[in-house]
Amino acid sequence: MKNFFIAFLGSFFAFFLLALIGIMALVGAASMAESSQKVDLSDEHVLVIDLDGEWQDKPVDPLMGMISDLLNKPVPQSLGNTMLALKAAATDDRIQAIHLKVGSPMMGWASASELREALDSLSQSKTIIATGKVYSQKAYYIASVAQDIYLSPAGFIQWQGLGSQVTYYKGMLDKLGIKAHLIRGSDNTFKSAGEPFIRQQMSEAQTLQIKQLQNDLWSSINLPLGNETLETAANEQPLLTAEDAVTYGFIQADHSLYPTQWISHADSLHGIGLNDHTVSTEDYLTALDRPVSRDRVTVLYAEGNIVDGSGSADVISDGGMKKAIDRLIKSKRTKAVVIRVNSGGGSALASDHIWHDVQRLAEKLPVVVSMGDVAASGGYYLAMPADVVMAQPMTITGSIGIFGLFFTAEDLLNNTLGLNQEVVGSHPFATFPEIDRAPTDLEQQLLQRQVDHGYNRFKNVVAEGRGLPRSTVDSLARGRVYSGSLAKQLDLIDQHGGLLAAIETAANLAELTDYRITTYKASTSPLSQFSSIFSMTSQWMNQGLSQLAESLEELEAMQGIQARWNPIKL
Repeated sequence: MKNFFIAFLGSFFAFFLLALIGIMALVGAASMAESSQKVDLSDEHVLVIDLDGEWQDKPVDPLMGMISDLLNKPVPQSLGNTMLALKAAATDDRIQAIHLKVGSPMMGWASASELREALDSLSQSKTIIATGKVYSQKAYYIASVAQDIYLSPAGFIQWQGLGSQVTYYKGMLDKLGIKAHLIRGSDNTFKSAGEPFIRQQMSEAQTLQIKQLQNDLWSSINLPLGNETLETAANEQPLLTAEDAVTYGFIQADHSLYPTQWISHADSLHGIGLNDHTVSTEDYLTALDRPVSRDRVTVLYAEGNIVDGSGSADVISDGGMKKAIDRLIKSKRTKAVVIRVNSGGGSALASDHIWHDVQRLAEKLPVVVSMGDVAASGGYYLAMPADVVMAQPMTITGSIGIFGLFFTAEDLLNNTLGLNQEVVGSHPFATFPEIDRAPTDLEQQLLQRQVDHGYNRFKNVVAEGRGLPRSTVDSLARGRVYSGSLAKQLDLIDQHGGLLAAIETAANLAELTDYRITTYKASTSPLSQFSSIFSMTSQWMNQGLSQLAESLEELEAMQGIQARWNPIKL
């Protein structure tokens, strides 16, 4: 009876909440549209960029953003929209200054460098002011373009260098009686994604490529302070107090102030009231007049893990990408496409299917790939048909390789649990794979052959797409990742540059001088959208349902004649 009530009430509340969200979404969408029309840019404004928290490349879906607000969850910031806002602000006299509210931005180094470059290009024409109680390393890196950097007297700046941590699971799996079987391309020494399940420590190849990445990324961090000061701070004072920050030159002596003093100080220096006439990047974009041109350069976002099927809003699915590309091919207004890739890969089969669809697109329209923080493995695979491949020096890319991973639990099942499974098959491999035994040598050879087939296909795709000899691709592959700076030297990419540079390149390929920039996200099924919404609400509901279950248990236990003392909290 108790379980019935829990299931019934849980379903009732879930559907009630989703219905309520749907109604509020409609009302909210109307109010959002109304509020966006009320943004008046007739006066001079300060464009506010809140660096703290999670960032993603693609625009935030309005409905998902509303639900996040409803559930009191932080809404991610869109790097893509921020870049477009900065592009517009560069020639907009109504934007008097840019205010960076810093903290700890959750973004990769390539995103941080892309944002910093865009801000730096505006620093000659706009006043940029950064304020924060604390600055993470990435936050200070971005904020270093500002003319004025304010830090609370009790705050600190983090400057400690680059570090990487990898968790290894083999010891835990051994204790559970579970064994991982990793099959990599025959020479994929650097393909390390599956290593944590078969090793208890880092391999030499993994250590080598991580150190190379760290060196490349660290050498790309060029700040006005100079390398010697940065190295000294990282070695001696990784957490700089306000006094340390002044001593090392990270902030000016009179910029260690409390938030209430930031405003008056900035006003005295620049005549800017940081809290007067402010506008967020999203509201600013909404308030801008739309270009009249019918020709479009469309940005297609490919962000997340690569999966088979229709997928959800948080992944790249081959089905969703196919639908998006089909529509772009049929579009009469789209004249060029920028595919913004931010993915470490995923399904090899789905990656190959997306590669084929990008190839179809490139036969019809100019295609430029803009790599974000990561465009590796499957994320690199799908970029190969593009006319131009661009990345930031700090982008992580490459990883030309394939692996297979599966688990068996013979020790757990046979020895610990005492289970024994008997099988009968018409052919030798009829029941393979089986969870209660490791693969035989012949089965291992078959798996290796399958992985090598996919690996060779990957290398052929790269050789064709990059116009490189197969022998060169063989030497660059092996599952190794590269920084964008090294990838450019090795001809794995064409140019350095971010999203805005990719859009300009695409427009030039299409010979456009007057065009609109539009964004496009790969299609997701209504069921997937429902699933995304439900997953967000489930966490909020679980707490309430848990309390409800406890109450029902107490109620059930109180049936019949009782000899009980009712506990009271004292």
